Amino acid sequence: SAAGDLLEAADEKAGAVISEQLAQTPSTATRKSASAVFDDEAEEISALRQQLEEAQEGQRRATLAADELVQAEAALAAELAASKAEAVQLQERERAVKAKVVEKLRTQGDELSKRDELIRSLRARSLQV
Repeated sequence: SAAGDLLEAADEKAGAVISEQLAQTPSTATRKSASAVFDDEAEEISALRQQLEEAQEGQRRATLAADELVQAEAALAAELAASKAEAVQLQERERAVKAKVVEKLRTQGDELSKRDELIRSLRARSLQV
């Protein structure tokens, strides 16, 4: 009987230990197998790789767009410089044309003055005669 009591006490103690361990570990319904955990991790890694690839593609596109903007800006700057040079040339031509017009007007004015002088002198002679 003492041995029976010891066996019963040991049995109760073992049951308590087993119950305590079961309470600390997830139940079999919530526990995942190692392969399921591996599959979940592999899926997460795959998703992260996909996100990385998408981010790299976005970065590549942004870099291309930035390069295109730099090229467009350079082309516009070159076009602006050419337009400014053309404007300077047009201003120089305009000054040259104005100078020629002014010179022609002076020459014509001088010629008209000479004609007027000649006409006056001829009138004066005709009046004298």
